[in-house]
Amino acid sequence: MTGAGIRRNKFTDEQVEILRNNPYVRSATEDTVSFTVEFKEEFWHLYTEEDMMPYDILCQMDIDYYILGSSRVQGIVNNMKKERKRYGCFRRIYRADTPGKLPLNQEIARLKMEVEYLRQEKEFLKKIITAEKDGKSK
Repeated sequence: MTGAGIRRNKFTDEQVEILRNNPYVRSATEDTVSFTVEFKEEFWHLYTEEDMMPYDILCQMDIDYYILGSSRVQGIVNNMKKERKRYGCFRRIYRADTPGKLPLNQEIARLKMEVEYLRQEKEFLKKIITAEKDGKSK
């Protein structure tokens, strides 16, 4: 193995066809699989709100866990966490379409979330400053 990173198993032609026939799969090649925003939203809801395990979610969505493999499944979860944290939602526009651009409603949702986070951070910093001042005055 080279120092380039983890090598994943390639999908067979049959596995690519099975994946492509699933309505939740946006695209599939021998190396990668991409999922629709609807898949991500449903998966995220079941994972975070219903406390379902990824294997059970994939089975419910008619996606063969064993075709993907455990490392890809963990990658799905990790990538969703990153996307939610970075954008506050799952993007409908992908890198190949228009890099870095979100639809207006998603950009507004992301900015609202950022404003709320900054407000909370400001309040937290005020409390720290107040606590430090109170400690020095005694």
